[in-house]
Amino acid sequence: MKSTSFYILGALLLLVSCKEPFIPELEPTEKSFLVVEGYINLGQGAVTTVKLSRTLPLQDPEAQQPETGATLTIEEEGANAGFTMQEQTAGVYVSEPLKLEAGKNYRVKIKTKNGKIYASTYETGKATPAIDEVIWKWEKDGIRIYVNSHDPLNNTRYYHWTFEDVWQIQSVEKSYFRYENGKMIERTPLETEQMFTCWGYGKSSDLLLGSTAGLSQDTISFPVTAFGHHTSRTKIKYSIEVTQHALSQQEFFFLQGMKKNTSEMGGFFDPQPSEALGNIQNLADSNEIVVGYLGAYSTQKKRLFIRKEDLPEFPTKDKCNGTYSPDHPDSLQVAFGSGAFLPTSKITGEIENVPFTMFLGLQAICVDCRIFGKSEKPSYW
Repeated sequence: MKSTSFYILGALLLLVSCKEPFIPELEPTEKSFLVVEGYINLGQGAVTTVKLSRTLPLQDPEAQQPETGATLTIEEEGANAGFTMQEQTAGVYVSEPLKLEAGKNYRVKIKTKNGKIYASTYETGKATPAIDEVIWKWEKDGIRIYVNSHDPLNNTRYYHWTFEDVWQIQSVEKSYFRYENGKMIERTPLETEQMFTCWGYGKSSDLLLGSTAGLSQDTISFPVTAFGHHTSRTKIKYSIEVTQHALSQQEFFFLQGMKKNTSEMGGFFDPQPSEALGNIQNLADSNEIVVGYLGAYSTQKKRLFIRKEDLPEFPTKDKCNGTYSPDHPDSLQVAFGSGAFLPTSKITGEIENVPFTMFLGLQAICVDCRIFGKSEKPSYW
């Protein structure tokens, strides 16, 4: 039973992992649990995405194996037909744009390629209230992002948020040359620009849960993320999009328990997850362990932009080491052969009527922003 508990916790860690992996010494076992991630997305044109995977032995570096070849169907209680989902990538199943309504009961039925049939319990769809605002505050220890929301009908009470953030990165200088095969080659204007301006991408990794169950009003302000005053996110322009979902009480408690067991574990011998692993079961074998919870709710999103000029003034000087080399194969190899420094420009002139060419360079981390992000500009930027 202890071995089973370890594997239950391992499955929970797959759903919300935010710590460095800890590999305990466990006896090998053949147990493999189905892990189900996602939710039934309500609203006009809403797309539902569900990810299936199998746990592997905790010693396995992959730790997760996609469950491919399954058939998934979204079912409405009392309806004659369901909506079949298609496998988009390995273990990821996606529906067509649908119109599923709040107040009706929905579930997902899963038939794996080995013939086993699983289903979530019917969940009453919840309408997620709109996000009032996403704001930032300049606090003593950094910049903190808050989401503010309320439900005038006092029906939501249990909230879950995720976010994706993007920030513009700009290199210290442009690089007009590259060192290749012992000589300098001029970069194309496109490559120079792609190295000079990039965008970094991040997303939430923790479970962000909030509740107003003990309050008279269903109004909430929640800190979703924070970062330092002087970071790459604050140098030019920053954006964050927050997604909000209204959970059932049962799903909130499930996620809260999962968060507790993953974020507070000091080791694998701490209190283990209970047998309440979610709302999904094998229809032919209720004793089989399945990890996950498929709720049903609509989605609300809101985006915030922060520009450098919106913030209090602060120094943003980058510390970059430089180098230089005459246009000689041996010297160029010493200066730029390792790739730690990249050439930025060249200067030419004469010394005592003798012409010379010199190449200047900076550390690669100061010249090629692609080290920290992508050169493709977001469509909303």
